[in-house]
Amino acid sequence: MITIQHNTHRKSDGAPMKAMGMRASFLKYLGDAVKTVSAEGMSPLATLRPLGTVYAWAGAKITIHVARVNGDTYRISWSRPAGRGGIATGTKTVERVATVRCATNPLEFLNAIEEHPEGLAIEPVG
Repeated sequence: MITIQHNTHRKSDGAPMKAMGMRASFLKYLGDAVKTVSAEGMSPLATLRPLGTVYAWAGAKITIHVARVNGDTYRISWSRPAGRGGIATGTKTVERVATVRCATNPLEFLNAIEEHPEGLAIEPVG
């Protein structure tokens, strides 16, 4: 198991982050942690059996879908749109999907991320 932590304050000026910024930070660290087992694209489960969708902000609105595969296994998909600016500049849409095991429902964690500075313990599956 590894713990994916997120920033709670902006690196640029130390100001507290809101939930959408914390989710973007979490996604950056999640993406790094699952790089070897994640895949391009969005999971079909994002539309077939979604638990829900949340949003993040890093130069543009990022969509995050969470679906339960079974038991404590979840598929997390995210889409960063083309044309985003700021620290997450990108000219192309980037979509990724990763499967993880975790005791805490990732959607519940992301919905209440401001209450969980300790991060989310996951085990990448792949």
